[in-house]
Amino acid sequence: METITETFAYDGGRQVTVSVPAGPPEAVVFAADGQLISQWGDFVAAAGAAPTMIVGVHRLDDEMLRLHEYSPGFDPARFAAHEAFFVEEVRAWTRSRFGVALPRERTAVFGVSAGGELSL
Repeated sequence: METITETFAYDGGRQVTVSVPAGPPEAVVFAADGQLISQWGDFVAAAGAAPTMIVGVHRLDDEMLRLHEYSPGFDPARFAAHEAFFVEEVRAWTRSRFGVALPRERTAVFGVSAGGELSL
């Protein structure tokens, strides 16, 4: 399992960490709070699951701004910008960087939502 972290220009610099399985991924999980997921890939592999790539978008340290990204009720523009980054930019980057383009049934989103939904 290899872990790769890259920084995107979004919001002044947002990191994304990816756990890349040893073999070609059969599933991809896109996760919020990505700085917490680096060990997930090892857990999935140890459980004997199919090779799974985990793509984690790091959260903000500021809990109020983080809440505004995860809930459209507080700041709809911030929520929309974060949703576009998470769903469109990170997904497109994953496809181009890792050559991963799995169908929806092999893709999952794990995140915290306070009234909003992110979907791939």
